[in-house]
This record gives sequence, C-alpha cells and structure tokens, in this order.
Amino acid sequence: MNFFRTQNITPNPATEAQRQMLQAQLSKANSLGNNNPNPHNVPQDEFFEKKKEDFLAQLQNQGVDFFAAKDFIESKGVYSMSSQCLLQNLNNPSYVNPLKVARQQPQMMQ
Repeated sequence: MNFFRTQNITPNPATEAQRQMLQAQLSKANSLGNNNPNPHNVPQDEFFEKKKEDFLAQLQNQGVDFFAAKDFIESKGVYSMSSQCLLQNLNNPSYVNPLKVARQQPQMMQ
C-alpha cells in the first residue's frame, strides 16, 4: 500500500459509489486541464514566447488573421521568422515543416 501512495496510484474502486466518486474526480480534473494553457506543465521559455508574440503582432499589422497565424505556428511551425514564409504556406494544407519532420535512423546491414 505504501508503494501506491508514493507513486500516487489509486487502487481500483471496490464499490459502485467509489467508482462514481473516482469518475467525478477525473472529470473535474479533465475539465480543469482543458482550461490550462500548459496542461503538461512544460516550462515556458519567456524569450521565445516574446518573439512569437512580436511576430504575431507584426503579422496582424500586415493584415494576416491573428488566430489563423497563431494556429499555424503552434501546429506546424515555421522555419523562419519571416512573414513571407508564413504567407506562402498559411493556406497550403500539405505544408510540412522540414524542421519538424522526424528523422529516421539509418538501419545497419548485417
């Protein structure tokens, strides 16, 4: 039992009341997590956050939709902090950021 407590593991509920209580706690935790902009508690780098905000402000001043640009940057990313790069690929659904492509390890022949 101490192992469960130290690892923060809850055992399976024995009764239906315990199961419903656990389900209510989980749904409450999930609803709180959805409002959290950083649900995995990843440390945020203030320098790059500021750079991203400045870049988005620059794009907005050029007439680019703020939310479309923000979604594009957060989902696909850009390889350069230039508005030209973003504008060329914003409406391209098949765009793949070359910096986000997972590299395959070469397999050694035996």
